[in-house]
Amino acid sequence: MPTNYETLLVTKESGITTIAFNRPEKRNAMSPQLHGEMFDLLTDLRYDKETRVIVLTGAGENFCAGQDLKQYSLEMESQPERVRDEVREKVRRWRNEMLRTLPQPVIARITGWCFCVALTVSAVCDFAFASEVALFCLPDVNFCYFPAGVTSAVFS
Repeated sequence: MPTNYETLLVTKESGITTIAFNRPEKRNAMSPQLHGEMFDLLTDLRYDKETRVIVLTGAGENFCAGQDLKQYSLEMESQPERVRDEVREKVRRWRNEMLRTLPQPVIARITGWCFCVALTVSAVCDFAFASEVALFCLPDVNFCYFPAGVTSAVFS
């Protein structure tokens, strides 16, 4: 299993694999690259016999600020439709299916910001623990958007 990711920090110790979103300069906002790396990593972890528990967190002071809308839009608009569809499918699968169906329990360790689609991620984990300084927010509604994914069902 490769451990060299640009947007994720992965550590393994005593059966616990910790995955940290690693874009602290962007409050760990999700990018197309992060989505691809998460999809690949979770696929590998499904079959990793050494990993008994997965902890999902953020590097620095925040869990995740949601989708990096600027980067996501810029990268996606220049891609052929097939590539855009493949990225969207990987995003949907890792956030909505893979986290829920991994054989290992997944724990979200939340500090700082947990905004927008990061709420979806935390909602599908088996357990979620928030620090006293964690801040949960669905700013989508301020822009007349309906909150995405399972967020609307769990946090309504």
